Amino acid sequence: MGAGKYRHRLNIQTATETNTAGNITRAWATDATVWAAIRPLRGRERFDAQQVQPECDVLIEMRYNSDVTLNEQKRITHGSTVYNIQSVINVDGRNRVWEILCIEEK
Repeated sequence: MGAGKYRHRLNIQTATETNTAGNITRAWATDATVWAAIRPLRGRERFDAQQVQPECDVLIEMRYNSDVTLNEQKRITHGSTVYNIQSVINVDGRNRVWEILCIEEK
């Protein structure tokens, strides 16, 4: 796990919802800023990823971080690009590396 491949600075964000007079507003707050690798899925990788979750666009690899969980209240941003988390894999179950399958929000 070389540090050189983790060259993208990402923000892990959590949503908070407020209800004011029946009007629900969602705001995003950054929980953590991490270094990671972003790799587009293509060919066979994309097909295999879609067997688990449809429409996965990218694989994000980062060092293990307990702030990343699979729920609708979390997302990852890279600059102005927003990624919705579809699947979080703890590689080898050793709490060292996360592999996260994501869909880019359009």
